[in-house]
Amino acid sequence: MLSEQHTRRNTQVKIVNDLISTRVQELFSTQIIKPIELKDFINNGECDTCEEAIQPFEVLAELAEKISLSINNIDEYPKLVQQYNVQNTPMLVICGRDQDKTIDYGIRFLVLPSGYKFSSLIQAIGLVSKRASCLMPETRKEIKALQIPLQLKVFVTPT
Repeated sequence: MLSEQHTRRNTQVKIVNDLISTRVQELFSTQIIKPIELKDFINNGECDTCEEAIQPFEVLAELAEKISLSINNIDEYPKLVQQYNVQNTPMLVICGRDQDKTIDYGIRFLVLPSGYKFSSLIQAIGLVSKRASCLMPETRKEIKALQIPLQLKVFVTPT
């Protein structure tokens, strides 16, 4: 479901084709359990790929009722930029949504979601919707015991 903040015409070349859309919709029908809020941060004046990055997120929001999308220009929403620690654009924040509360799990995508990165994005959305991490109990226990702040970065490559 697209937010009222941003609605676009489908006049550009499709990044996500119909076959992929159908398969993702089938997957979402069983994987999207709880509501998801996608927050896309763009910079209209300084970002070459921001406009191109919007389309896949719009498609994802259209494929499941429990997924909402907001497009946020960093110049127009400085409080959100600070709240979600936006340092680069385009940046997608994947949040859970419970009633009127947004839950930030710290998941960020800082790249155009194509190829292998698109499947990683789909998996991340599913995990947030289930409110699951797939970490083993021992790993969760070790992370919980950490006494210092931790920032984990995952890089996705086809090699």
